[in-house]
Amino acid sequence: MKKSKESLYDPKIKFKPNGKVDNTVSANMNIEEGIFCGVGYSLTQAKNAQIIPIIQSWSGLNSHKLTLGTTRQGKSRMMVADIEQQIAHDDNVLVEEPKGSTKQEMIGYLIELAIKYKRTSDLLYVSPYFKDMSEWFNPIYRYKNEQIGSMVADIIKTKDEFYANIAKAIVTSATLGLEFLEKFEHHQNPYDVLIMEKIEYAKAYTRPTNRINKYIWGDLFKEEEHGIELDIVSSLKNGKDNAEIKLINEAWARTKLRYANEDIFTVTPLRTFITLRDLAQFETIAALSALYQKVEEAYATVKENDEYAYLRKLGAEAKNELNKISSRDSGFFSKVTTTYSTVMSDLITGDVGTVLNDSKINRLADYLTSEDRGAIIIVQPFPMIYKTASEALGKILFYMINSLAGYVGASGAALKRRLYVNIDEAGSVLTDIVRELANKGGGLGFSLFLYTQSIADIEDTLGDVGARILMDNMNTKAIFKGNDPASLKVISEMLGTRKKASSTGTSSDMRNTRVTVATKDEDIAGASILSQLDARKYILKHGSEIYLVSAPHVEDAMFHIMMPTTSLGEISKTADDKINQIAKEMA
Repeated sequence: MKKSKESLYDPKIKFKPNGKVDNTVSANMNIEEGIFCGVGYSLTQAKNAQIIPIIQSWSGLNSHKLTLGTTRQGKSRMMVADIEQQIAHDDNVLVEEPKGSTKQEMIGYLIELAIKYKRTSDLLYVSPYFKDMSEWFNPIYRYKNEQIGSMVADIIKTKDEFYANIAKAIVTSATLGLEFLEKFEHHQNPYDVLIMEKIEYAKAYTRPTNRINKYIWGDLFKEEEHGIELDIVSSLKNGKDNAEIKLINEAWARTKLRYANEDIFTVTPLRTFITLRDLAQFETIAALSALYQKVEEAYATVKENDEYAYLRKLGAEAKNELNKISSRDSGFFSKVTTTYSTVMSDLITGDVGTVLNDSKINRLADYLTSEDRGAIIIVQPFPMIYKTASEALGKILFYMINSLAGYVGASGAALKRRLYVNIDEAGSVLTDIVRELANKGGGLGFSLFLYTQSIADIEDTLGDVGARILMDNMNTKAIFKGNDPASLKVISEMLGTRKKASSTGTSSDMRNTRVTVATKDEDIAGASILSQLDARKYILKHGSEIYLVSAPHVEDAMFHIMMPTTSLGEISKTADDKINQIAKEMA
């Protein structure tokens, strides 16, 4: 018997004027209740199942979401639907799209959504390839010494932990020494830190306007004529006596040397504003020995009383750590620090170096932790261009997020807005840090939404054990059409089975009939089904519930973004023009 339309569709289903189901986000979004995932029906309660709008509660999504699907099956549009609702919910949103796309669709979508939900001031862009448009940030700003050492050790890829531990020891000893010197010098002159802090926040304020002016004026741009410049030093001198003005002038002279990237033999970096580029200077025995000498000289003058007890303790610890490192054989030291030097070089030079070192503060972290504003961040590391440097940039970003989660756990104070971390092509950028965030971040205000083509991508990056740990923490899984039989078998087993009843009947000459009923387990969605899903249809597993769903309809991006770079076609045309010009001159 054919079901009526009323019994087939839940009353909450929306219809278009032409009678078709309206499956758009805008028509179905219930932002207080949760994320609209499309329309579909339950496979775990298949008997008399209605087609319903599938809404996942926000609390359920705290345990992360994994979306699997091959190219052109709807995975990317599903990502846009998820992100729209995260933005509408007024949460913090980070989108990592490693390789970009034609017409830069994801940037176009984010601009469109930021306008739609009145959050344009929350937009931030991070990419080394477009460094002049990118937000510059110092990833280790406000980090503790041990955190910086651990981060550098994690970035170094080596099977032998010995080399990573050497890198950690170098970084930790250097930061300890610089912390002692900064606190010691602060007693003589408190203006070094104050001047640099004011300059850095002034630069963060003026840089966006100066970038616009630079594009307007082009080659004619001069910051002193067309830009904004704040005179920090003059404002500090107002109302000060001669003694204070002398201290300000001395601090300003040292500050100019620091901004000129003078080496540590001339002026030591300020520990508060230390960058990776500053740390890279301490990769030789000579540099660490010089720092040890400065610490020892300053320590000898510290008074031995209760007021300075904390400073003497810090100085003694710094001396001890620096002495252990700087007293090593220089030949041996040079060999074991090769990997450290190579990794640091990737992080302090070129385009990646500009993004990570040309600001000494971290506005990304400021946005993410703000009580008054949110953050919508898009990250494009372009691994096909930057390779190892791009991988290191990705690790640094996730280390920063993991660190924020750690602070939340330590303080007990949750961030005002939950952070949704959306990673496209996730298989290529997963690291142990991301796995750790998946394991611990859910309860601390951080949710991962991972989008990738296959479980094999995850296993290739994290290994079998790491992949299982990550999968166990993905409470929600969306599976589009796949092709790899091995992966489909794993997914089918993950979705589980259901009981199916079957009956057999026998009859005798005495007109007696015997009916036997048996139940057997069958796959809820077998590999053959998963390989034959139509485009934009997917299996959704949320907790113990499993649905067959038609993904939300997402229109093409309204904005087509043309980034300020020469296209390959333009390069080819320029080359042809030059060849033709030379041919004419030689004819």
